Amino acid sequence: MRKVTLTKYFAFALTLAAVSAFAGPVVMEKNVAPAPAPMCDWTGFYVGVNGGVGWQQSRFTDQNSAVYEGYYFGTPTNTFDNVNFLAGGQAGYNYQWRDLVVGIEADADYSGNSIRKDVLYGTYEETRPENWGWHDYAKIDFQGSVRGRLGISFLDNKALIYMTGGGAFVHGSWDMNAAYFTSDESGDYDKDFRGDDWRFGLIGGSGIEYRLNCHWSIKAEGLYTWLAEDVQAPSRLGSSVSDEKAARVVFGDELFSFRVGVNYNFGSFFGH
Repeated sequence: MRKVTLTKYFAFALTLAAVSAFAGPVVMEKNVAPAPAPMCDWTGFYVGVNGGVGWQQSRFTDQNSAVYEGYYFGTPTNTFDNVNFLAGGQAGYNYQWRDLVVGIEADADYSGNSIRKDVLYGTYEETRPENWGWHDYAKIDFQGSVRGRLGISFLDNKALIYMTGGGAFVHGSWDMNAAYFTSDESGDYDKDFRGDDWRFGLIGGSGIEYRLNCHWSIKAEGLYTWLAEDVQAPSRLGSSVSDEKAARVVFGDELFSFRVGVNYNFGSFFGH
């Protein structure tokens, strides 16, 4: 009887030891600290979209201003501007070393900018409108650039402030038409100058970008674009216009744009 009781106690003790051995690691697992969040940086390929506003300033200069245009209109150059929307996308690559970030970015945007102005001289013999004047037209429907970027990362790699600069290119239409009594003379005194469809120049600006997580970020930037002047001879000349009054016309343009955007960063070699 006594031997049976001791056997029961011994079996019970073994059972408790086995349960404790099994339950111990479970309690320890509950107390394990969570894994640290991965460290994010700006290195990697990215793509994104952007939108904003663009301010176009266009100059139309008549190099024949020393003759009758200068006498009647008083200035060889007319300058007009327009503000409209921009929308497009960008792609690029960043490399981060400590807090320094260098990169390259290419962007392309649709532009809604268009300028159409008439500069008329006045009336003829006070009896009818004198259809003598300049009809100036400038439209930019596409603009893009390839730019380098140099920035500083701060706030534990959550924010990036940068400068950017490079080459710019735009597509559009430019036209300056000098009309003189067109309705009466069938265009004998008209002359027309057409600019190139593609224009090239330089672009520069600055911006700030903020990281939402390791992949998504938002940004805002301001850019200034200077386009090389486009000098054109007449594309059409009325039969009564002499060569000395044909001269040349210079198209000059500047663009100011403010854009906001969203980027998705794939990380270095498409993965962190």
